[in-house]
Amino acid sequence: MIHSVICLANSYKNGGRCFAGRLVRGNKEIEIGPWVRPVGNRQGGELLIEETEYPDGRSPQLLDVVAIDLQKHEPRDHQKEDWSFDSTKRWRRDGQFPRTHRSLDRLLAEPEPLWSIRSSSVSGIADRVPWDELEQVHDSLRFIRLDQLQLKVAYADEKWRCRAHFTYLGNEYNLVMTDPNYGKRRLGEEPRTVTLKDCYVTVSLAEIWRGFAYKLVAGIVEM
Repeated sequence: MIHSVICLANSYKNGGRCFAGRLVRGNKEIEIGPWVRPVGNRQGGELLIEETEYPDGRSPQLLDVVAIDLQKHEPRDHQKEDWSFDSTKRWRRDGQFPRTHRSLDRLLAEPEPLWSIRSSSVSGIADRVPWDELEQVHDSLRFIRLDQLQLKVAYADEKWRCRAHFTYLGNEYNLVMTDPNYGKRRLGEEPRTVTLKDCYVTVSLAEIWRGFAYKLVAGIVEM
């Protein structure tokens, strides 16, 4: 069945994409529905880039309203938002969700910490949830508003990496950033810190890897 989805993430994942957003319906009276994450039939659930493209070859951008043939709700572990979809049908852009505070604030998560904040990796701050705490987790996608977001570019293990550093509800976070709109082409290849003011961020809780589910900044909407 065709559903309209507000694109809130179309991020890097295993050489493909991870797309996620909120269901939406209506024209004059817009009704916001739950989160959905279409997943592919590969082990990691990533989507091939061509599976997400419009008929003209363009990829969905944040806040696009995308028509997708979602098939079945298939929650996996803590990722309750997962859906299968018909990959033989091209996605269609049906418009754009308004880029206004009034509209975007309707998409915000309940004001609470981003899952457990007790565990940090060597490079991060409050950037992962241990596997034995995931039974208490009932969602894996949050849309939040930030006064300030710092994107820190560096090289680690001979790879270009970008981490997102911010404070939310008094708690500090330093997470991996996977939004392709803020890759090398936008931020450059030299180590640097870029500060964004007044923005919205999609935070995703990834699959379990080596005993932890890591938090990712998967989408950034600047005002």
